[in-house]
Amino acid sequence: AYQAQDWAYSFQAPWLLVSLAGYDSDPAGFLLQIVHHTRQGRRQLFHRPTPASAILGLGTKPLPSRRPYLVDVGESLSIEVRNLSSVATAAAPSNIWVALHGMTVTEQAAAS
Repeated sequence: AYQAQDWAYSFQAPWLLVSLAGYDSDPAGFLLQIVHHTRQGRRQLFHRPTPASAILGLGTKPLPSRRPYLVDVGESLSIEVRNLSSVATAAAPSNIWVALHGMTVTEQAAAS
């Protein structure tokens, strides 16, 4: 129970986070935190790990971010997931996925 998994993504171009989606096969749910790693340090996007159901939409209907969030070149986002299932095991894990929807920001797009 309360399994943890973290993923990190580094960006080679400025990227704008615009919405979030996710799914958990177990009704117990999971907690989610997204951490922005900058040259100055780290910044959590949420005040504390938050129930995924409160901040994620579903695959075809992602939940828009309250405001677009910019990640610059050389920075990274890490996604921290805490599974709340009491029945998930290594042999029968919960299926959890999280998708960050966004777009690369180019000078051309910024000028529009």
